[in-house]
Amino acid sequence: MVIIGAAGGREVAASLYFGAKEVLAVELNPVTVELMTGKFADFSGRMMFNEKVTLVNAEGRHFVS
Repeated sequence: MVIIGAAGGREVAASLYFGAKEVLAVELNPVTVELMTGKFADFSGRMMFNEKVTLVNAEGRHFVS
């Protein structure tokens, strides 16, 4: 599963809930990446640290191409 524009992780959480084997989450905004792996990591259930999730800080369309 590839999620472009992972933001706060709603689609990541849904993907994990519905049994995705792997989730590649691409987020453009480095501040959002920092928040999801820092200040709000516990609040979000540390989903970005799940062994099935790979979080990448990049522009989504460029990263996929």
